[in-house]
Amino acid sequence: GFKYIAETMDEEGPDKFVFGTEESLGYLAGEYCRDKDAAIAALWVSELAAELKSEGKTLLNRLDELYIEHGYHLEGQVSKTCKGSSGNEQIKQLMKAFRQTPPQKMGNLTFTLVRDYQNLEIRALPENSPSETFSKPQGNVLMFEAQGAGSPLTVQLGVRPSGTEPKIKFYYFAQAEVTDPARLAETKSGALSTIEGFKQALMDWIDQTLETS
Repeated sequence: GFKYIAETMDEEGPDKFVFGTEESLGYLAGEYCRDKDAAIAALWVSELAAELKSEGKTLLNRLDELYIEHGYHLEGQVSKTCKGSSGNEQIKQLMKAFRQTPPQKMGNLTFTLVRDYQNLEIRALPENSPSETFSKPQGNVLMFEAQGAGSPLTVQLGVRPSGTEPKIKFYYFAQAEVTDPARLAETKSGALSTIEGFKQALMDWIDQTLETS
């Protein structure tokens, strides 16, 4: 979130800051504050839309151009609600399972490593053995990396308990190289299909873990 963006801004110097954004759609352009600013984000998007209109393009046209240049990106969030007196314990059990006995595969994705922000270490998978350490930031968060089977799709999966609700949250960030601009639509549909299968496998793994714990 923006506490880390603001921290980096202060560490590196405000004069070097250009733009910051977070997963929950907060944006900041400029170093005049240390939090998200929806007004400046709306102005920037409006200015871009006007510029593109003068070129006969739309925001979606420009987005497709960026996909071709930098790869297709698909991001989203799912969560598991664990209510009642046992909910907090279930969330702890799930975090423990993801940390100590993580899944090797989900759908067509194979996990290759995990960054453990609580223990400040990177572990190779499937061995789950430490390979590197890092210093910050620290928190009860796991970030997995996965590779699609026979495809250029890579996925990062973030796992953390909610700080305000009886939920464990999962954030996925998928990227696929666009090798042929003419096949952009095919790349999009393939990535979406893989992610849908991945989300179903994730929920199945969660239910199975809770049943056996």
